[in-house]
Amino acid sequence: MKFLITVLVLTSTVFSYGQGEPQLSMYWNNYTLFNPANTGLNYKHYFNTSYRNQWTGVVNAPQIFAGQYSIKVDAINSGFGIGSIVETFGITNSQKYYFNYAYHLKLNTTSTLSLGVSTAIQRMKYTGGLIPPQTGNELTLPIINAPETKLNINFGALFKKNNLEIGASFTQINQPYFNNLHYKNQIHVFLMGSYQFELSDLLSYKPSVFIKSTFYISDIGIINQLYWNKTYWFGVNYYVNSNQI
Repeated sequence: MKFLITVLVLTSTVFSYGQGEPQLSMYWNNYTLFNPANTGLNYKHYFNTSYRNQWTGVVNAPQIFAGQYSIKVDAINSGFGIGSIVETFGITNSQKYYFNYAYHLKLNTTSTLSLGVSTAIQRMKYTGGLIPPQTGNELTLPIINAPETKLNINFGALFKKNNLEIGASFTQINQPYFNNLHYKNQIHVFLMGSYQFELSDLLSYKPSVFIKSTFYISDIGIINQLYWNKTYWFGVNYYVNSNQI
């Protein structure tokens, strides 16, 4: 009976699902990485880098580096972009390299519907291992350090009318499975809505909502930004986690 219980426990933990999509506080700076429909929509050229070090001082704490570049091509109503996210969390290292395309459909003089798709090449590996047994009687599971590379497929849509933006996207649609790591990426849904209020010639206020969900766990962000002369901004963000299991 003890042997059966041990086997069931071990086999139940060999396979795991992972979110695979990092949490970035200022989502709007990296939105093309989560919704390819935003590629080239608002800027002729856009370049950005971000770094987040969570739980500073904790060993193997999450660290995220993100960067992207996109260009708007008005002649064909399109946007093209590249980007990357490098994330370390615990003993896991993940590197994603994005290739984005978006088509901007002009509905009228003030409204645009953008449809985007991206492929993300992801390279994952474990950077450590389990502590070996001290007496020779403990059970251990070996960790394979050889990296694996898989392809993620992402799709998104974004509606823009004057100062209103509403977006939705699905990432990791194909749910790639990393055989050596016994790890499967989960489909993510991203929802966003924002509106910019012009308070004066120099001052504007932009509230927005950003939701990241795996259908089991959701992160909900309430973001408030105050812009001065469309050059400087000050913001307050609040994020809450909702576990639906």
